Amino acid sequence: MQAVGVDREPQPIVLVTSPTHMARSLAVFRAAGLDPIPSVASYKSEHSLERFRWAPNDTGLILFDNVVYDTVSTLYYRLRGWIHD
Repeated sequence: MQAVGVDREPQPIVLVTSPTHMARSLAVFRAAGLDPIPSVASYKSEHSLERFRWAPNDTGLILFDNVVYDTVSTLYYRLRGWIHD
């Protein structure tokens, strides 16, 4: 991955992504020589029904899927040498 705007004065970068993608995304940006400011996007609307948060729902399945995806993706990125920790 190559840094964008190599011959320009560095400007702050805000990286906006979901919480499950943030660690991997930050690692990729840092491996490219950038130091972004992390800002996570929310998973759900502020108008969601909090009284049913204990019940199984599709959000839990989506979160589980995201965790599995990002764990495997991070391992793949490390094996390819795209990120280092």
